[in-house]
Parts: sequence; structure tokens; C-alpha cells
Amino acid sequence: MKFFWYSIVFTALVLPGLAQVQGEDAYGAIFSFQTGAETPVIEMDRDIGLRVQGSTTPFLRIFADGTVLIHYPVFRKNAGDYELRISEQEVADLLASLSEKGVLSFDEQSVKQEKALQERILQESRAQNGQPVLFERSDETLTIIKITLDSYQAADSSQPVLEFQKRTAWSGIAWDAKQYPGLKAVQDLAMAVDVLDALANHPNLMKKQ
Repeated sequence: MKFFWYSIVFTALVLPGLAQVQGEDAYGAIFSFQTGAETPVIEMDRDIGLRVQGSTTPFLRIFADGTVLIHYPVFRKNAGDYELRISEQEVADLLASLSEKGVLSFDEQSVKQEKALQERILQESRAQNGQPVLFERSDETLTIIKITLDSYQAADSSQPVLEFQKRTAWSGIAWDAKQYPGLKAVQDLAMAVDVLDALANHPNLMKKQ
């Protein structure tokens, strides 16, 4: 069963307009952020490798106060800037979901090593079955997720990390999720991306004029 706890604590040390928000994921990781922070608590960028005039990088920004900004580049039918307002509770829930999916503790080098092992096993299996060996993939999109928090304490840690920042990057996450169903870290990262992408379908999302 999945539980979340959420609280806003006001103290004399907090500046007017700021509130400390604390959350916990289902595994016991604890995090906190301030609602008035100017830096987004969650960022997602996609580098799709195109070089044309105008912005080419879709991005998502989620601020601690619940402001969500989404940008689509010029070549998209829905090109432009969009805005959404969600609650601070929803921001905390999103962070808890990303934490549970390993985004805040993603070890890129370790996952790449595991992927290389699974790739070798896959290619050997295809060769033994008379299937062509795959050398290329169709998706080279680089997805980058950045998390910025006042503090983060992993479930297996006794001390929080203050001014926590985490950058998780992966190229071709959608392709790899299909190719390596047994690679849990990649599956979880793909699901985390889906969770953030779902905000684009929020009924209250409005295009900025």
C-alpha cells in the first residue's frame, strides 16, 4: 500500500510568502522544498537533435508553488508555450513518484553497464536463432530530468543531503524501454517520463498568449 505525508510548516525564519513543504515516498525517502523558490523543483528537457531556426527543445518546468510551464518547439503542430497550475500537494506527489521510480538515485554508469550486458545477451540470442543482428536504433532523443530540492534523504540513508540536485540523462529512453523489458532502471525511468508527459494532457493546461 502506498502512503504519502505532506505538511506545510511556517516558522519565523521563513520569509513572507515562503512555506516549507515536506514529503515522503512509499519507500521512506524524505524530501523538502520551499514554495517560493525561483528555481524549478522538476525540469525535463528533450534534445531531439534537430538544428533549425527557432527553439528546437521541448521542455517542462514545475515550480514549487505548483506553476507548470511547457514549451513545444516551432516544428510541432502545437508549438508554443503553455501554463498550468497544480497544487503543492500534487508537486509533492510528483516528486514522490519520481523518487519511487529511482530518478533521484539513478546511477547512469551502472545502468549503462547492465544495458551493455543485456545487449550482448540479446544479440547472441538473435544470432543463434538466425535473426539479423541489430546495430542501430531509431530513437536518439536525449531526455534530461533535473531535480532541485532543499533536502533529500534516501530511504537507506541516515542523513539528508541539503541543497540537493540531481541530473538524470538518457538517450533513447522510449526505444530502450521496448528493447530491454528486463532492465528495471530503464523501465522505471521511462515510466517517470510518462508521468511528467501526462501533464501535457491536463484539462487545465492553457496556451500562453
